[in-house]
Amino acid sequence: MAKQLIYLSLLSFLLLTSCSTESTPIYTLTTEVNPPEAGSVSPATGEYDEGTEIGITATPNENWVFESWHGDYIGESNPATITIDSDKQITAIFAERTYALTIYTEGEGSVREQVIQSKTNEYPTGTTVQLTAEPEEGWEFVQWEGNLTGKENPASVEIIEPLFITAIFEELNLDFAGGTGSEANPYQVSTLDQLQAINDYKDDHFVQINEIDASETINWNNGKGFTPIGDDRNRFTGSYNGGGYKISGLKIDLGSNEFVGLFGFVEGGLIKNTVLENVDIVGGLWVGALAGAIESTEIINSHATGNLHGNSYFVGGLLGWALDGSTISHSSVNMNVSGDSDIGGLIGVLGGKGIVRNSFSAGTVTGQDVTGGLVMSNIGTIVDSYSIADVVGKDITGGLVGTNDRDGVNNIDGKVITSYATGTVIAKGDTDPGGLIGKNSATIEAIYWDTQSTGLDNAIGTGNTNTEGATGLSTSQMKGTTAQEYMPEFDWENIWRTTNGYPELRWTD
Repeated sequence: MAKQLIYLSLLSFLLLTSCSTESTPIYTLTTEVNPPEAGSVSPATGEYDEGTEIGITATPNENWVFESWHGDYIGESNPATITIDSDKQITAIFAERTYALTIYTEGEGSVREQVIQSKTNEYPTGTTVQLTAEPEEGWEFVQWEGNLTGKENPASVEIIEPLFITAIFEELNLDFAGGTGSEANPYQVSTLDQLQAINDYKDDHFVQINEIDASETINWNNGKGFTPIGDDRNRFTGSYNGGGYKISGLKIDLGSNEFVGLFGFVEGGLIKNTVLENVDIVGGLWVGALAGAIESTEIINSHATGNLHGNSYFVGGLLGWALDGSTISHSSVNMNVSGDSDIGGLIGVLGGKGIVRNSFSAGTVTGQDVTGGLVMSNIGTIVDSYSIADVVGKDITGGLVGTNDRDGVNNIDGKVITSYATGTVIAKGDTDPGGLIGKNSATIEAIYWDTQSTGLDNAIGTGNTNTEGATGLSTSQMKGTTAQEYMPEFDWENIWRTTNGYPELRWTD
């Protein structure tokens, strides 16, 4: 009996020992990434006991996105949980990140190689896409807007985020050679008819693209010629860039009419780089080759030659009347300017707060009342300018300015500064002329006249006889390099230069 108990105890021990040493199965988890450079998976490949639950996470690199799991686990959850019950091979699938490129159009046209009108096309990040705007007939591409700006066409964009781009097209105006009339894309003026057509687009912007022969205007409108652009009721308010090209042979004969010139009346506008050659202009009141009248307008680098006659007053070779706030710079005339009343070589009247700078007049100026070689009546500021025009007046006559007055409205003195006159000055009336100013009641500073060429020893004809600030010089003192010695207030480094003759403005080089 004892032997049996010992045997049973030994058998039980052996059975217990056998059970306790039986091992749990171990399986291998293999993880992969497709494509290899797209990201990573954690945990990586390893061995795990049967029944272990593992959380696997796919982490994309920059510019990639996780799509799904393939292999022994299929799904799109990330992270995902799997139970280890056998060897498993799992692959994380990644795709390149893509962004939508949305193209719109405004106007008639399309964008080549892309889907148009709010449809989208997706591109992998870093892709460069070239966009070409193609207008329909009678339209033109103007610019890109949205995530692409500018006028370049074709233009390229790099896809690094969702993009929304609009191609702007505008309908062509067949009255002009091109452009849309905007400040950024002005109408292109190529012919005389297009120049005249500006009258129908007074608020728009223009650029001249070639020389224009206007000589046929002598036969227009029963001999009245070209119709001025704008008048007192419907003023030109845009801009005109002559591009430095000539408009030659312009003919206007409007008798006693007002606001006569290439432009009749300009307000708040800009005229630059405009060259009028050999004009023949006749008008009544407010007459000038470039414009009869301007207000709050800027005139830059504009010039005129030819003949101009005014049958009334406010007459000037370039401008009849420059109202308050207008600026005229780097401009000139070489004309025969005449009239039955008040006449100025470059400008008739320069209003208060107006400025004339770096400008000059040449030719002849012949008036009946107030007459000035550069400006007839000044209540603005004239600086760094000159007149070499011969001046013939009747009463108040000056080689540079007819009258230099005070602006009573704005309580500002008219000023004439660092300027000169050299032309012959003759007054046929009872009032003495002035080599510089016919009648002065305002400010003069550092102004000069040639006492020999003007034929006058006095700077001012009448009015304020205080000539401090005005200096008479001989011809030899004003010509050549000696001018720097006798006219020391002039800015010889930046504005003026000496020549074999009288000083000239540097921009005339």
